[in-house]
Amino acid sequence: MKENETTETKTHKTPLVTEELKKCPDPSPLLVGPLRVEFSTPVSLDTVRKENPGLQEGGRYKPHDCIALQKVALIIPFPRNRDNHLKFWLYYLHPILQRQQLDYGVYVINQDGENTFKQGQADEHWLC
Repeated sequence: MKENETTETKTHKTPLVTEELKKCPDPSPLLVGPLRVEFSTPVSLDTVRKENPGLQEGGRYKPHDCIALQKVALIIPFPRNRDNHLKFWLYYLHPILQRQQLDYGVYVINQDGENTFKQGQADEHWLC
């Protein structure tokens, strides 16, 4: 068979076009201003996942259409018996962080033992 002939079994390869991503704009054009926060309706972790389809396993996110200007780790100290607080926090904060076009990860640190969970404040008087 000659090189230019076609048959039913011949496959066509299309060239891969890779587009180089540019840095995300500063400020992000996705910012929306004030946000109404409502606590009357319970929120589940499934709802958080469904409302944030770009969220990766382990609480990671990065913009798909540009390179984030900032890479951020959010470390959440999580005391016992605060499940509902965490769900609301995740529900409202994930969209805010995504609109900022951040490359971020959320790390929830569980409390161990029975002591007060404010060790950082006990060590130093932090201003932020």
